[in-house]
Amino acid sequence: MKTAMVIALFAAAMFLDYIPGWKSRKKRGNLVYSMLLTISFIILFLFSVDVKLPSPSIVIQDFIETMIPLK
Repeated sequence: MKTAMVIALFAAAMFLDYIPGWKSRKKRGNLVYSMLLTISFIILFLFSVDVKLPSPSIVIQDFIETMIPLK
């Protein structure tokens, strides 16, 4: 059921927002818009079929600790 809702919501977003503004936006804007839409769809689709995605917080924390040593 969650998968069908994700697909329906992204289809609605495509038809109501993305496609009508296709010709009025620049190519670079269309590329960025479509990339972000695709990435968010993939993440939400995987979440809806119960695929466990790794948390980015560990990587971010390790990066910050190497850049700013607090010892």
